[in-house]
Amino acid sequence: MHIRHQALFSLTAREREVTLLVARGLSNDEIGRRLHISYATAKTHVNRAMMKSGCRDRAQLVILAYECGLIRVGEPEKTDTPPLEDARAS
Repeated sequence: MHIRHQALFSLTAREREVTLLVARGLSNDEIGRRLHISYATAKTHVNRAMMKSGCRDRAQLVILAYECGLIRVGEPEKTDTPPLEDARAS
């Protein structure tokens, strides 16, 4: 296993969550709003995930997320809210 892939396991749960959101294309501001944390805290989590995994930029972090199976091409985003159709039916 590549050393960067091994480093993914050293990330905290929050850092893995943030890495997943980076891989989905969210900005630090969007990550902060999604997770109810400040922009600065989101940026810190992203930077720590990059540092621990040996990624020099967000693009490498995205590639790592896909290579390690943290996210898959075409995988729908999981949310806590029901789809719009289900919400109207109830």
